Amino acid sequence: MGAIYLGIPKSLAIFIRQKFNVSSFVETGTYYADTALWASGLFDEVHTIELSNTLYKTVVEKYGNVPNIKFFNGSSQIVLNDLFRGGLPISLFWLDAHYSGDETSGDELSCPLIDASTFAHTTHIRSSARTLKNQ
Repeated sequence: MGAIYLGIPKSLAIFIRQKFNVSSFVETGTYYADTALWASGLFDEVHTIELSNTLYKTVVEKYGNVPNIKFFNGSSQIVLNDLFRGGLPISLFWLDAHYSGDETSGDELSCPLIDASTFAHTTHIRSSARTLKNQ
């Protein structure tokens, strides 16, 4: 059946960070911030987006003092576009936003990954991909 990972495959993220000198990590679906906290020890900056107001408030209260993590509350599609407009260094993206019951949000979204991935057609992504390909 293949490997099943809960969270980002850490060895793959470390490889990408080192091989391509990636300094930024962008995550959709903060949940309890486990991945963001792990990434903050590896990347210079971490951007994590959570749709649920409750989860966002919980993680900001608990981890808002971690200097290289920027927490965002809102739709992945909107926040990702705002991040690109503001400029991002070459980044590793972990698009993990999804509804999973309980206190999570987004039960009305059929597939947030498809909606969030529409940003991949921007010049920023194509430019970053060319940069990585040429390294």
